Amino acid sequence: MTIKSSLPYQPRLTVEITQEQLDGLRKHLPWGTQKAVMGALIDELIYVCETHGTTFIAAILAGAIKPREIMPILDPDKETA
Repeated sequence: MTIKSSLPYQPRLTVEITQEQLDGLRKHLPWGTQKAVMGALIDELIYVCETHGTTFIAAILAGAIKPREIMPILDPDKETA
């Protein structure tokens, strides 16, 4: 039996994360902002892959590039924790 919906199809992405990752997201992203943040991150990843290939993703997975190390470069006057 197939149930038809009048709502348009909305793709979803489901990934497993650790409890620590979930706790961190809940701590730092107010309710309702996760979709916007994840959407922005996905858009940036797609752009980087389309313009530079998958080297960037490989570098992140290998630990060669970390956003936490890039942020002080963008704001050198701000102290890091």
